[in-house]
Amino acid sequence: VVSVPIVMTTAYVIWTKFPKNTGAYKYLILLMQICSVCIEIHMGVLFTPIPLFPLIGTYCRGLLCSSKMRQYQVMFFFLLLACLAIQNICVLYRHQAILPSNHWLKIRKVQKDIIFLVYAMAVESMTIFVLYSEHETAGRSEYLE
Repeated sequence: VVSVPIVMTTAYVIWTKFPKNTGAYKYLILLMQICSVCIEIHMGVLFTPIPLFPLIGTYCRGLLCSSKMRQYQVMFFFLLLACLAIQNICVLYRHQAILPSNHWLKIRKVQKDIIFLVYAMAVESMTIFVLYSEHETAGRSEYLE
């Protein structure tokens, strides 16, 4: 919760003080900051998880834990993977920006857009598997009690 004002201040500085010639990179960095705020709110306020080491699991103590919501897992992975996808796209964007125009690694705009789209769809489709992680086969919860 403490880092939310810091990240929001950073987003404000990116929006107002970034040079005009940075193009889409400004919006990618801003989107990464917004994802960071969403993850911080999600993990710090809505579903404050307490890890149960060495067990693989957590105990939930956030605001939405008592509502018996099961969608938080999908939302968490969506936000986390979205942030990682944006970070990787930023790295590729900067890599392409510093290459000379005749370099063999330089990607044309159409190819770059297709790569970004396929990458985003592949990363975000991983959340579908999380939907089925909550499915319980008969009798499995007896071991936990």
